Amino acid sequence: QLTNNKGAIATIVSPDGRYIYFQSPRVDWTLHLFRMDTDGSNVKQLTDGARQRWAQISPDGKWVYYNQTPQNEIRKIPSEGGEPVVLATAPKGTVFDYIDVSRVNGLI
Repeated sequence: QLTNNKGAIATIVSPDGRYIYFQSPRVDWTLHLFRMDTDGSNVKQLTDGARQRWAQISPDGKWVYYNQTPQNEIRKIPSEGGEPVVLATAPKGTVFDYIDVSRVNGLI
């Protein structure tokens, strides 16, 4: 189920319509990224650590991009879960506030 007593925010549906990706503090009151089937089954936690935000899906559905705070990095992980890859780190004194992925060419 998408909502529970700890809620879910920033939901996004995969390009093929099979999955819903969302942020939730449902494990330890810290935002993590999750994936579940669109029927509400098979909830899977995709990230660990502190405060993953602003998930976006690549046009081919293979990658999930997100902002990792407090490191202030843009990372990607395989949409099935796995090890994150750091793509960019914001210069000191600045922040990544939001991530957008082009549906045309996949550019962030």
